[in-house]
Amino acid sequence: MRILDVFAKRTRVQVEVDGRVWTVEEGAIFAESFKLVKILDGRCARFLFGDQSFELCAQARK
Repeated sequence: MRILDVFAKRTRVQVEVDGRVWTVEEGAIFAESFKLVKILDGRCARFLFGDQSFELCAQARK
């Protein structure tokens, strides 16, 4: 799983899970078991997988 983009105004993120791309808002459940909990800043977000919380950040653009 990786973050592809955090959209302007931090209302949605675009993530890739197993080759499939999802565009999700806070609170949304996607890819059956993931939930976007909170968009933290312009590049990072907190997710849940089952009951485990984790953070991911998009890589810096070149």
